[in-house]
Amino acid sequence: MKNLKTFKEFINESSNISLVNEALATAADMKDGAVSLKDRMIEIEEITADEPDYVDLKTLKKQYEVLVKALRSSEDKIMVIDSESNAYDLVLAYHIGLQKRRNAGDANVKVVAELKFNSPWDSRNTLLKATHYHVVDGNFDVITFMDGDDFSEFYYAVYLKKQEKALLDWGNKNMTEDDTNF
Repeated sequence: MKNLKTFKEFINESSNISLVNEALATAADMKDGAVSLKDRMIEIEEITADEPDYVDLKTLKKQYEVLVKALRSSEDKIMVIDSESNAYDLVLAYHIGLQKRRNAGDANVKVVAELKFNSPWDSRNTLLKATHYHVVDGNFDVITFMDGDDFSEFYYAVYLKKQEKALLDWGNKNMTEDDTNF
């Protein structure tokens, strides 16, 4: 019994334990999940060569043109990450959380534009709405939207490669799991 700690000793030892990182995503998650629009198009074109019904390439190219024009950059400098990646929570937080903040009147979250394009994955060629946000204190832009095939939907975040660190840092500092829920 003499080896048992008092409550005070237990509390003092516990306060020296570092807290677990509650990050929605890490730089490694972004590196593994994000890809430039250019590289993604190359990958999809290769798949479509073997599976012609994989995606409507013409519609996908139009979607990418809209995204490139909105972010005023080239396909090799614009990144896309979706909810199928290890950054699932971050992508979801940006899609849902920024929408919630904007609806609540958060002056830090500015809507630059609402974009429309058709889904290249859905056989019904559904019209999609994407929102282009500018986050003032993070000084970055992100476009979020939901797309999917006939059976499932995925969330997307599209941003400038040079702003990835700012997007990741701001998201981990300012967003929580609450931002991933409608």
